Amino acid sequence: MSYRRSLVLKGVILVLLAVAVSGGFAWIADGAVDYYRDRHLRRVRDGADPATLALADGKFKPGDSITRLLTRYPPKYVFRHDAYTTAEYYNGNRVTMAVARDSRLIFAAAGGSGQRPYTFFDTFAPGESLAYHASRERIVSMWIGAMAAVGPTAIIHCIPLDSPDPGHPK
Repeated sequence: MSYRRSLVLKGVILVLLAVAVSGGFAWIADGAVDYYRDRHLRRVRDGADPATLALADGKFKPGDSITRLLTRYPPKYVFRHDAYTTAEYYNGNRVTMAVARDSRLIFAAAGGSGQRPYTFFDTFAPGESLAYHASRERIVSMWIGAMAAVGPTAIIHCIPLDSPDPGHPK
């Protein structure tokens, strides 16, 4: 075998070996990601409210009606703004949020203070997240403006009375 053929053969073997090793690392990394995602989901499920458990169990998926979610599990707060509806569920220091566009679920996540949020699903179109946050910011600004204009009575009407601190909803 000539020296040139030997070099080519060694190069091909090296490339095949590199591909095999990188594929093995990718397979191991995917397993590690699944392990940590499952572990994080278990933390979210611990002591969770019924709406969070339903989302974790996959009973609500992207495209499902938010009306069904709101009827089955009434949230603490519901914000309707532009084409979006945001439902917020609170359980101690944990919050679960579901977002719908045109009454169809597009996003759901849960988290708490000192806890990384867990996203159940996220089907926002590219750039839509910015439009959603701008829309939500407008409705929250109007809500705060109404409270400032009307005074404490606006707080009583806007915030459920079972809120621990009516001035600061959690």
